[in-house]
Amino acid sequence: MDVLQILVGSIIQMVEIIHDYLQLTFTDGTILNIYNKYQYDGESVLTFEGKKLISAIETDIKIILDIEDGGKIEVGLLDEDYNGPEAMELIRKDEPPVVW
Repeated sequence: MDVLQILVGSIIQMVEIIHDYLQLTFTDGTILNIYNKYQYDGESVLTFEGKKLISAIETDIKIILDIEDGGKIEVGLLDEDYNGPEAMELIRKDEPPVVW
């Protein structure tokens, strides 16, 4: 099972741009840190607060997070998309972190 699937149906409680990465915090306390280059649909990534994640698709070249009302975040997984050693990190209570 793709670990991102556990986020499907979750509500994004808070979106923060922290220095050089994006942090999504969900209502259950789960945190998804996005370190790689990303792009999104819409005026501001902050408009995703309070919205539900409706699908998460991982391919060899990108991760696509579809958010209700037509929002989308695409995270690049190509070599040139990396800003450091990790692409993303998923932090859940009482679980080891998952790193891409």
